[in-house]
Amino acid sequence: MENKTGKYFKYAVGEIVLVVIGILIALQINNWNEQKKLKVQETEALTEIISDLTINISKFDETLNGENRPGNISNTLKSLYIIIDHLKSNEIYQDSLDMHFGIITFSSNIINYKTSGYESLSSVGLDLIKNTKLRSEIGEYYTSSIVIPQNVSIGLTEDFGSYMLDYIRKDFITTDDLTLRIYTLHPRNYNALREKGEFLESLKMYLGVYSTYENSINNAKKATNALKNNIESYLKN
Repeated sequence: MENKTGKYFKYAVGEIVLVVIGILIALQINNWNEQKKLKVQETEALTEIISDLTINISKFDETLNGENRPGNISNTLKSLYIIIDHLKSNEIYQDSLDMHFGIITFSSNIINYKTSGYESLSSVGLDLIKNTKLRSEIGEYYTSSIVIPQNVSIGLTEDFGSYMLDYIRKDFITTDDLTLRIYTLHPRNYNALREKGEFLESLKMYLGVYSTYENSINNAKKATNALKNNIESYLKN
């Protein structure tokens, strides 16, 4: 009787052990599947962010030096320097200045960033990115690196309204030059405008803010390239 009881007990223990092992294996498999699922989601999120960053880099290049943008940042700064230098000189007015006045007035260099990848990631949770350093870099990029140029651009718009808009309305005639694909401005009385020291000072202040904007765009572009490279390296490992 005792032998039978002992056998049944061993059999029961064996069954329990097998059940426990089975449960542990099932849990482990489920955990592996969950980790694999999260890894796929992480890869998809980072791949979308890379796509967004690539588009943003193109936008930076186009805004800074785009050939199809007569009023890109490089041309706008060049036009500002030309106008300021001419106002300081005693040279007579040249019609070519009409184009430069048009460029500094009607150029629009506000960047609309592509952020859908980051927005999708945020909706799921940044913790989806397992690498702490990379997660921090992504957060800093979208909350600081590209926010700074946006803030400077707001200041740029406000400064234009404060320093330049009144002069444009009162002292210039606007024409549409289809060959240049940009509006041009011709001063009603250039000599009188030159004698207004405030106009030259306003241009200098506008130039200062625009130069700051260029620097912020270049810094954002560097940050974009760095983040893109870091994400690509992470996905390869």
